[in-house]
Amino acid sequence: KGIVEKRWQEEVERAKFELFPALPQKETCYPQDLPVAYGETRITVMVRDPFWAYAYWEIEPEKLEELKRTIGKDAQQAQMILRVYDITDIEFNGTNAHHYFDIEITAMANNWYINLGAPHKTFCLDIGLKTTTGEFYLLARSNIIKTPRAWMSEILDEQWMSTQEEFEKVYALSGGYRVG
Repeated sequence: KGIVEKRWQEEVERAKFELFPALPQKETCYPQDLPVAYGETRITVMVRDPFWAYAYWEIEPEKLEELKRTIGKDAQQAQMILRVYDITDIEFNGTNAHHYFDIEITAMANNWYINLGAPHKTFCLDIGLKTTTGEFYLLARSNIIKTPRAWMSEILDEQWMSTQEEFEKVYALSGGYRVG
């Protein structure tokens, strides 16, 4: 009984000097931190604006090593590449893009901002290894994105047009004809 009373007394003394007592921690079913990796080889791309996209990826080390074994001796000099395909208005099969460009990335990178350079187009990305002989070995293919226009719509909807008479009435009601 003496031990319990002593602990209670210590608790009372400590509480005298606390401005805000600690709130009890609520248990949740969610982890406190997101995992660093999910153990999948995949790449995802998102539109940032009409000219830029953002890509992020994860490459399983085992899958990368397997690809390097497939490549053989050229794997030592192979460069990690993001290959950006313009696939506007086509059913993309992996080889029929209008054109593509490559971005060399470091092996440690796991995300990249990409200047697409062209609004109102459709794109897809591959991540893989490119050998010194120019051969490309695919690790993962992204989703397809379509960048928005960088200009106003060409569609003119007559339903929303106003006549000069209506315009002048609204302008006058807003005080537009008053000077000063």
